[in-house]
Amino acid sequence: MEFADWTRRRSQGVPLAYLRQWQEFFGRRFFVDQRVLIPRPETELLIEETLRFAPDFPENVRIIDVGTGSGCVAISLALELPKAQLFATDISPDALTVAERNANAFKVHDRICFLTGDLLIPIQQKVDWILANLPYVAAQRWQQELSLAYEPRAALVGEGDGTGTICRLLRQALPLLNHPGRMLLEIGEDQGGLVKKAQSLLPGAEVDLLLDLAGLPRLLRIVV
Repeated sequence: MEFADWTRRRSQGVPLAYLRQWQEFFGRRFFVDQRVLIPRPETELLIEETLRFAPDFPENVRIIDVGTGSGCVAISLALELPKAQLFATDISPDALTVAERNANAFKVHDRICFLTGDLLIPIQQKVDWILANLPYVAAQRWQQELSLAYEPRAALVGEGDGTGTICRLLRQALPLLNHPGRMLLEIGEDQGGLVKKAQSLLPGAEVDLLLDLAGLPRLLRIVV
C-alpha cells in the first residue's frame, strides 16, 4: 500500500525528498517535509566558502543563517565549527519547528539560537558573518516551474523581480555586521546585477560573485 501511494504521489509531481522525508546536504541527511524548502547542492557553497576562512575566525565567531528553513546551513556549521556562536532566523514558525527537530537529531540544539522573525529583525547583537539562502525566484517563473509547486511559495518567491527580499536584507545588514565582517547570499544565476545594488546599499564594501560548479553566478560575496 505504501509503495502504491508513493508511486501515485510521485507521478503527481511530489518531490522524492518529501516522500521519504529526508534530503542529503553536506554529507548528512536532514529531515524535510512540505513546511520547508528542499536543500539544494548549490547551497553547500555557503558552507564551503565559510569554512575556507575558519582558520582566521576570531574566538567565538558569531554567524547568522537568515531564513534557515530546515536548518541545514546552521546545523552543518555547528557541526563543523564547534566554537562558533550560531543564530538562525526564519519568519515561518513551522520551518523553525523542522529546523529544531534537525538540530536535536544532530545534538546541536544548544549550540544554535533559533529566532522567529523577518530577516535580521530578531537579532539584537552584532555578528561577524551573515549567510542566507533567501527567496529569489520571480513570481512569474515560479508559476511556470511545475517542479516547484509542492515547495513552500514563501521560501522560493522573492519580492518584486525576485531580488527584493535580498535587497531588504542588505538594507538591514550594515548596523548589525562587525567590521571586518562578511556576507554570503545565494542568488539566482541571472541576478548578477545585485553586485551594483549591494555596492550602493553598503558603501565601501567589497562585492563580487562566486560561481557554482556549472560556472553560473551563485553567491553574492560581501566584505565590509
